[in-house]
Amino acid sequence: MVRKIVRVQADHSYSNRFDEVAKGLKDAGLTVQDEISVLGHFSGVADADAIEKIKAVPGVASVDVAGDEGAEEVDDYSITDSSESNN
Repeated sequence: MVRKIVRVQADHSYSNRFDEVAKGLKDAGLTVQDEISVLGHFSGVADADAIEKIKAVPGVASVDVAGDEGAEEVDDYSITDSSESNN
Protein backbone atom coordinates (compact mmCIF):
# COMPACT_ATOMS: atom_id res chain seq x y z
CA MET A 1 0.00 0.00 0.00
CA VAL A 2 1.28 3.46 -0.90
CA ARG A 3 1.83 5.69 2.10
CA LYS A 4 0.63 9.27 2.01
CA ILE A 5 2.52 12.44 2.90
CA VAL A 6 0.54 14.03 5.72
CA ARG A 7 0.70 17.49 7.29
CA VAL A 8 -1.11 18.07 10.57
CA GLN A 9 -1.88 21.30 12.37
CA ALA A 10 -2.67 21.08 16.08
CA ASP A 11 -5.37 23.27 17.57
CA HIS A 12 -3.88 26.29 19.37
CA SER A 13 -5.80 25.36 22.52
CA TYR A 14 -3.55 22.28 22.78
CA SER A 15 -0.29 24.27 22.75
CA ASN A 16 0.52 23.19 26.30
CA ARG A 17 -0.24 19.53 25.44
CA PHE A 18 1.84 19.19 22.28
CA ASP A 19 3.37 15.90 23.49
CA GLU A 20 -0.11 14.39 23.93
CA VAL A 21 -1.05 15.30 20.36
CA ALA A 22 2.24 13.87 19.07
CA LYS A 23 1.63 10.58 20.90
CA GLY A 24 -1.94 10.42 19.60
CA LEU A 25 -0.77 10.96 16.03
CA LYS A 26 1.85 8.23 16.34
CA ASP A 27 -0.69 5.86 17.90
CA ALA A 28 -3.08 6.62 15.01
CA GLY A 29 -0.45 5.58 12.46
CA LEU A 30 1.49 8.73 11.55
CA THR A 31 5.24 8.24 11.21
CA VAL A 32 6.29 11.72 12.31
CA GLN A 33 9.22 13.06 10.30
CA ASP A 34 9.11 16.68 11.43
CA GLU A 35 7.64 18.60 14.36
CA ILE A 36 7.53 22.35 14.91
CA SER A 37 6.18 22.60 18.42
CA VAL A 38 5.87 26.41 18.57
CA LEU A 39 3.56 26.26 15.56
CA GLY A 40 1.81 23.00 16.46
CA HIS A 41 2.82 21.51 13.13
CA PHE A 42 3.61 17.87 12.35
CA SER A 43 4.48 16.24 9.06
CA GLY A 44 5.14 12.65 8.17
CA VAL A 45 3.76 9.65 6.34
CA ALA A 46 0.88 7.27 7.00
CA ASP A 47 -1.10 4.54 5.29
CA ALA A 48 -4.17 5.89 3.51
CA ASP A 49 -6.49 3.98 5.85
CA ALA A 50 -4.97 5.78 8.88
CA ILE A 51 -5.99 9.28 7.69
CA GLU A 52 -9.41 9.20 9.38
CA LYS A 53 -7.81 8.02 12.65
CA ILE A 54 -5.31 10.88 12.44
CA LYS A 55 -8.13 13.40 11.91
CA ALA A 56 -9.88 12.05 15.02
CA VAL A 57 -6.91 12.59 17.36
CA PRO A 58 -7.85 15.08 20.11
CA GLY A 59 -6.14 18.39 19.46
CA VAL A 60 -5.93 18.05 15.67
CA ALA A 61 -7.24 21.14 13.89
CA SER A 62 -6.51 20.12 10.30
CA VAL A 63 -4.98 17.34 8.21
CA ASP A 64 -3.61 17.85 4.71
CA VAL A 65 -2.74 14.87 2.52
CA ALA A 66 -0.02 16.17 0.22
CA GLY A 67 0.43 13.18 -2.07
CA ASP A 68 2.11 9.80 -2.19
CA GLU A 69 5.36 9.03 -0.40
CA GLY A 70 8.22 9.03 -2.88
CA ALA A 71 6.37 11.07 -5.49
CA GLU A 72 7.81 14.37 -6.62
CA GLU A 73 6.69 16.99 -4.15
CA VAL A 74 4.59 19.81 -5.59
CA ASP A 75 5.51 23.30 -4.43
CA ASP A 76 2.37 24.91 -2.99
CA TYR A 77 3.66 28.29 -4.12
CA SER A 78 4.49 27.41 -7.71
CA ILE A 79 3.05 29.69 -10.36
CA THR A 80 3.92 27.35 -13.21
CA ASP A 81 0.95 26.03 -15.11
CA SER A 82 1.23 22.23 -15.09
CA SER A 83 -0.15 22.10 -18.64
CA GLU A 84 2.92 24.01 -19.85
CA SER A 85 5.19 21.09 -19.01
CA ASN A 86 3.34 18.91 -21.51
CA ASN A 87 4.33 21.05 -24.51
